[in-house]
Amino acid sequence: MGRAVVVMKAETAFVLGAGLGTRLRPLTERLPKPLLAVAGRPLIAAIFDRLVSVGVRRIIVNTHHLAERYGDFFAERKWGGAELIFEYEPVLLDTAGGLKNIARHWQDDGPLLLHNGDIFSTLDVRRVLERHAELRAAHGVVCTLAVRSREEPRHVRWRPGEGLVKGIHAGGAPGPGECDVLYAGVCVVEREFVGLIPAGIAIGLVAVWKEALRAGQRIGAVLCDEGEWTDIGTLEAYEELNRRLAESRVC
Repeated sequence: MGRAVVVMKAETAFVLGAGLGTRLRPLTERLPKPLLAVAGRPLIAAIFDRLVSVGVRRIIVNTHHLAERYGDFFAERKWGGAELIFEYEPVLLDTAGGLKNIARHWQDDGPLLLHNGDIFSTLDVRRVLERHAELRAAHGVVCTLAVRSREEPRHVRWRPGEGLVKGIHAGGAPGPGECDVLYAGVCVVEREFVGLIPAGIAIGLVAVWKEALRAGQRIGAVLCDEGEWTDIGTLEAYEELNRRLAESRVC
């Protein structure tokens, strides 16, 4: 018999949209990075589609650089039946600080889906939710990361057999049964994870993951090697992605 699938829904998602996009200038002199066109429409629209497809009803986006442009694209503050909330950060708070700042909008009892606003992927978000539910039940994880084994940098040390992260930026050779993988910019978090983030300061997820592991908290990971995945961090990566999508007509 196959293993039973544990169903878990996330009604709230957080999309990181506040970055400056300096490596994508001059394109980001007119638009924030998540609003750049990919396959003819804003990159963030594909992210919204993926989140809504797994039952998300509230999507929060933090903004900073050219924040007003989000309103130009999403004036109705709705997408596929989901509510859109744009949270302006006057001072950048980094990835974990941004999560802490929007936590008041997370009003339901389920976990929260976090998605980087500068990646294009066909990553199976539902599978990440299901694996988080399993690892939560088995090990009490406070966060589950989507990871990939084909791209760099591989800074997450993971034990696939048990599904648990053993270190971040660990250095040295992996131990028996361990491997190093890349964090794919998607994770599921529980409220107690947000409780680990200091309030009112700029701090990244990596620092909080490290501190959580040091404190004995458990973090899970699920391999998501299938399909398209591109970090749109440079002009070259952005142009290559659009060329590849135009050739394959995949979006």
